[in-house]
Amino acid sequence: MLRRAIASYGDSWYGDGTQVGPYARTILAVDLARAGRTEEAKALAAEVRTLFPGAVEHNGARLAGSLGAEGL
Repeated sequence: MLRRAIASYGDSWYGDGTQVGPYARTILAVDLARAGRTEEAKALAAEVRTLFPGAVEHNGARLAGSLGAEGL
């Protein structure tokens, strides 16, 4: 579902300013890392940092910070 959200709604925004694509990438990266698929997770984390450096979560925190907290 997260990959579908990225592909189909990646350019969309929630009403609170959260971008669907970067947010879905972040959730997927964390899930992949926890499943031991670190290379895939790191690639997604790099996309978020490079392509969407100012992207935020629903609470306003930067997605890059969430990725860092997960070791990505």
